[in-house]
Amino acid sequence: MNLQEVFDYLRLQGSYDSQCRQYADLLDTQQKNIPVADELVGIQVSLNGICDWDRKKAFVNLYKHGADFEEISLLFDEPLPDGWILIDDFVDVGSEGENDRVYGFIPPSLFLVIKTQNDGGLVRLISARGTTKAALRKDLDRQYVKSSNRIFMAIAACYDDDGNILPQSEDRAFAEKFFDLQEAFWADKVSGDMAFFILVEGFGLSSKHASMFMTDWEHKKKNIDFLADQMGRL
Repeated sequence: MNLQEVFDYLRLQGSYDSQCRQYADLLDTQQKNIPVADELVGIQVSLNGICDWDRKKAFVNLYKHGADFEEISLLFDEPLPDGWILIDDFVDVGSEGENDRVYGFIPPSLFLVIKTQNDGGLVRLISARGTTKAALRKDLDRQYVKSSNRIFMAIAACYDDDGNILPQSEDRAFAEKFFDLQEAFWADKVSGDMAFFILVEGFGLSSKHASMFMTDWEHKKKNIDFLADQMGRL
């Protein structure tokens, strides 16, 4: 059945757009007795050849969340259109395997996009919906906590069963004060130069390791600050 035949079968009322919204709601419930229109069967590749998606998911996403996968696919093209931003420092594990979530700013809207990679190397779009700058900042904060927890686990592995520091381990003070320094840097209470100095002189990190941390912190801070600046100009 085509879309209109499905609408007639389900006796959906109103305009075509209204019918699509009602049908998207029904499809999203994943009830087995809901017929899938022929137009929504199979996989579609984006016009730029970078992304693909399940047609039914794209239809549901468009009418439930207002995000068109064809437009979202442009976030993964290069170069990005002027004013567009992609922040992709996140990794999630979803029901379909390892899914990545990224944030994309398509003026004037900010989107949260869930994606993965198909067997052919294309970006498989799973979902996309509008979100807020506050949600993005909160998500970034959670990521740094997870990153820090991994660091703590690595440091814990540097101690033997009796609690003695093994020769290759870093200064214990680093494990105790890492969060404080990170939060101070993100709150602009400590400059990048001062944070680097503290990592090297206060925590005993090598310049190489301190630079790795600062590069990561500054990269992500720059992304979020740039995004906030762009949205603030709207």
